[in-house]
Amino acid sequence: MTRRYRKKNRNYRLEYTTNKGKHVLARTSEPLSNCRNNCITNINDDLRIQLFNLYWSMHDYNRRRTYLSSLITSSNNKVVRKRRGTPEKQKARERVFHYAIPKNGTKIPVCKGCFLKIFGEKKGFLTNICNNSLTSPANTCSPDKRGSYPPKNKRSTNDIKMVTDHLNKLPVYECHYCRQETSKKYLPPYFTLQRAYEDYKKTVDKPLKILKRIHVLIVINLRSNLQITVYKHLESSVAFYKRQLWTYNLTVHNSANSKGSCYIWYESIAKRGANEISSCLYHYLNNLPKEVSHIVMYSDCCLGQNKNGIIMSMCLYFLEIQNTIKTIDHKFMVPGHSRMECDSDHARIEKTRKKYPTPINHPYDWVQLIRFAGKDKFCSLEMDQTKFFDFNILLKKKYNIKKKNEEGAPFVFKNVKWLRYTKENPNNVMYKNSLAEDVPFMTLNMTRRKSNPTFTVPTAYSGPLPITQEKKTISRPYCDLKTSNDLCDPLISENEILTVVQ
Repeated sequence: MTRRYRKKNRNYRLEYTTNKGKHVLARTSEPLSNCRNNCITNINDDLRIQLFNLYWSMHDYNRRRTYLSSLITSSNNKVVRKRRGTPEKQKARERVFHYAIPKNGTKIPVCKGCFLKIFGEKKGFLTNICNNSLTSPANTCSPDKRGSYPPKNKRSTNDIKMVTDHLNKLPVYECHYCRQETSKKYLPPYFTLQRAYEDYKKTVDKPLKILKRIHVLIVINLRSNLQITVYKHLESSVAFYKRQLWTYNLTVHNSANSKGSCYIWYESIAKRGANEISSCLYHYLNNLPKEVSHIVMYSDCCLGQNKNGIIMSMCLYFLEIQNTIKTIDHKFMVPGHSRMECDSDHARIEKTRKKYPTPINHPYDWVQLIRFAGKDKFCSLEMDQTKFFDFNILLKKKYNIKKKNEEGAPFVFKNVKWLRYTKENPNNVMYKNSLAEDVPFMTLNMTRRKSNPTFTVPTAYSGPLPITQEKKTISRPYCDLKTSNDLCDPLISENEILTVVQ
């Protein structure tokens, strides 16, 4: 039984079943019995049935409430019964309600019990009307406001019209089997629901929901063992022992939108040290929305990549040159007892690689594979040498890691668990050796005595990095790469290629 059907039967005094399965009988007018006011002497059965039929012929909840409210009046309580033996049962009622029914143009007072029997109503319904009339300025029952508000998840007319207009623009075809019997239109077989939604998102000028974030939680991790298989036609274990061209992937996972940003480069572009990690992180921080003011970073305790003075210098330098972000927290995970979201991202990429139909023969293939792993999960970015900066020079020109903090205690970097950088305190790093919130921060001043305030960070590389001659000889698809022996290495000869293949 639907909700509308139950509501109709309830207003028509018919029997119905509630949504919990309870069976409710039809409403009837009960015969009056002897009472203190002798109501049975003034009301006969014909008048009782006439009032009952008139009341339930309204077929509306609000009309019934208004009608009964007009027959009820209230006055101050003149007599208060004192319960001396049981004072805890003393009633605090200040108003008394009087009930009446219409008869020949006048109102005849009746008791509450007979009033309920005449109209076939329940005691709770009548109590609700009386309480509502007390709070009303006009001493009348106000209309019921339930169901008069639109649903919160209801789509607006403009949104529905926008989707309808887009659906009308889709390429449709007529059915060539029963064209005379139906006027239905059909989409082409390659046009799926996901494809239609992707085309719809391109036509929308602005998103329906704009995410405004103040705090952003990001997780950093480097995946460096991405191999490139040079011999795609060699179906043996020999290819496993050949020298590979390594590709590096630094993943920054944003917990606010559950999206990972993958910064990809290979070993001829840059190395995999602290400068490279700082450069990728510097690029990510510069592209955050302007609404972000607080950043929390999580990473492992690798001293050569994440936990070092180069990362500290980059964060201080970044807060100095920008105006939106006020605080950066860098927390280090406990080795062997923690798990990061980047681990799940790397596992997803590795799982996709096993099912990827195209072989990985070029660093660009890794970019395509990451995009294939999750259309909305990853955002891949190819790093070139112009995006890598030498933040290590900041420790020589602008900042200095001192051995003692402001309190005179020794600064031991390997014991640090939490670093905090604030724009209000430039050149100062607050740290503590615990991740607990109640542990106070200690301050480390990194100001250098002779520093240049207008110093700019240069790029880290001025040209391609050389690879070994052995790797160059084996990696014939990359013969134009520079090596450590000859920066202008010529193409390998056909005899060398035949020798390698054999």
